[in-house]
Amino acid sequence: MKVSLDSVFKVLMASAVIGAGVGYSKIYLFHVVFLVFCIFLGIGAVTGKAGAHTFPLVKTRYMYMFYIMIIWYALSLTWALSFYSAAKYLYYIIVGVLTVYMINSYATTRIKYSELFFIYKMAFLAAVAVGCLESIFDFRLPTSTFAHNYRPDAEQMSGLDDYSVEYILRSPTAFWGNPNNFAIGMLIIFPYFLLHPRNLVKLIGVLVLLGLIHMTGSRAALLGFLVCISCFCMSLLLRVNTIVLLISVAVLVPCMWFFSSAIIYFLNENFGYLLELIIGFQTGEARGDSVGVRIILILNGLRALWGSGGVGVGGGGSELIQLHSGLETLSMHNFWVEILVEAGVLFFVIFVVWYLAVVWRLYSIFRYHKLNFYRYHAGCLCLAMIAFIPGCVSASSVIYFFPMWIMFGMSVAIIHISESGT
Repeated sequence: MKVSLDSVFKVLMASAVIGAGVGYSKIYLFHVVFLVFCIFLGIGAVTGKAGAHTFPLVKTRYMYMFYIMIIWYALSLTWALSFYSAAKYLYYIIVGVLTVYMINSYATTRIKYSELFFIYKMAFLAAVAVGCLESIFDFRLPTSTFAHNYRPDAEQMSGLDDYSVEYILRSPTAFWGNPNNFAIGMLIIFPYFLLHPRNLVKLIGVLVLLGLIHMTGSRAALLGFLVCISCFCMSLLLRVNTIVLLISVAVLVPCMWFFSSAIIYFLNENFGYLLELIIGFQTGEARGDSVGVRIILILNGLRALWGSGGVGVGGGGSELIQLHSGLETLSMHNFWVEILVEAGVLFFVIFVVWYLAVVWRLYSIFRYHKLNFYRYHAGCLCLAMIAFIPGCVSASSVIYFFPMWIMFGMSVAIIHISESGT
């Protein structure tokens, strides 16, 4: 059986979704397949049979930020708190950017984009299936946090009843090792069900993903879910006629009443979080729960940023900051603050401007493009990137979370092919 470079590439893209779900220690299936892909690519280049996968420089305007990202983090090696940590962080970024790069090198037409989307769809649906099995049965992948007959210690479960303990142990993780990462993965694919043209698929998908996100206990992901729903409803209000608007309001009001306690809770938590952050910055104190720990992590990071003169402490430097402060929790647990503290103010502004520009361009395609193909994919990715803004803070770090890079890559690709008309 002859194995083609195209087949290896497609397996590589599927393995990017699986990530640490299949692997041993720090070696993932993705790394193995990537090595095989490089060998095939090298042989093809020597023999002149590399074909379309010679990876010419992608020059779409939304790709330039990724080139700047690599250059900036490479330069930060000269002033980073730890060269080793910064080099490891740079490696994570290079692998992520390569994923974005390969997506945009391959998906240059609507047909190629559809092929790649099908691969990702199958891989993410497999993650949903694994998550459902974990939530219902005693099923775990070996890479899961709760694998190998994991039982929490008494201190972790103090004050919780048997139902709460069982609920925590049922938290789905699928390919991504822990519930928070799983919740973000589900949040990224949620708009594809929300905007699906078939109502049955839409209904089942929304309910299943909402249930899975709820099972993870991730408040940030649930907030992202609410933000996604809110943006979806607002987009409907801008497009529908009076009759559909009245029907939507009739459905929406009972739903808002049903979720009112959850909405109030999230508003209280997040505005209270901001208030405590301001107070903590002045007093250096915070409450002792998980929110308080996150506030302390942010405060330590912002003080280090101030001490660096705004240029940042270098890749991976936030962990060293927390280590020197005596905390057991080392990761920043806030992707946005992580970029600000480690890459500095200048790159943070560049990244945020790029992110908002991509979101706006995706929305424009969703709103005004004539073809349903582009409108659907652009709308889904627009909502995914909006929901990702609050949702990503639930994870310790997403810099090596492949679904994020896939989301970035597919967003840039759909913008490019919609503009080129291919």
